[in-house]
Amino acid sequence: YSKKHVDPNWRMPKIIESVCEYFEKCKDDMFSRDRHVDMVHPRQVLHYLLYNYTRMTKEQIGDYFNIDHSTIVHSTNKITFQRRKYSNIDEELNIIESLILS
Repeated sequence: YSKKHVDPNWRMPKIIESVCEYFEKCKDDMFSRDRHVDMVHPRQVLHYLLYNYTRMTKEQIGDYFNIDHSTIVHSTNKITFQRRKYSNIDEELNIIESLILS
C-alpha cells in the first residue's frame, strides 16, 4: 500500500470508520482509556494506520487522541513488528486497508 492512494480530504475519517467497522467498535471506543485487550489492539491498529496513511506526526496523532506521543510510538512499533511476524495480523491489516481504499 502507499500513502499516495488515499485522498487527504477523507483519509482520517475513513481510516477511523474502517477500523471501527472491522473491529465492530464505535468511534468513542477508539478514544476511550479502556485497557482491555479487545480495545487496545483496535486502537493500536488505528494509530498505526493513521501514521502510515496520513502525514500526521506521532505527536499530532497523540494530541488528537489526547495521549502522549510515546503511546503512538509503542502502537506503531508493535503493529509493525506483529505485521511482519504474524500472517494473521498482516491479513487483518490488508482487509482494513482495502476498506480504507474502497
